[in-house]
Amino acid sequence: MVDAYGRAGLHEDAQATFEEMKRLGITPTEKSHMLLLSAYSKAGNVAKCEDIVNQIQVSGLELDTFVINSILNLYGRLGQLEKMEEVITAMEKRTFCS
Repeated sequence: MVDAYGRAGLHEDAQATFEEMKRLGITPTEKSHMLLLSAYSKAGNVAKCEDIVNQIQVSGLELDTFVINSILNLYGRLGQLEKMEEVITAMEKRTFCS
């Protein structure tokens, strides 16, 4: 459902579904975080995307290529080149955080 709402541009509904999963005791996976990240990235919501990346890290999940590319793509689309540089530097140090 998170994916379906995200693809339809209904990022708030995707978020609500994600939160309902947690409320029901379903532990979010790397995939569910990525789907939510994708939904907010399409909406251009930088703050929410950064929050999701931080949630992934706090959860102990690994930031994979999809996550890093998604955040780089978002920053690039919005012309936030300094933030792109921060991500690349963090990748080189293996200490990504937004």
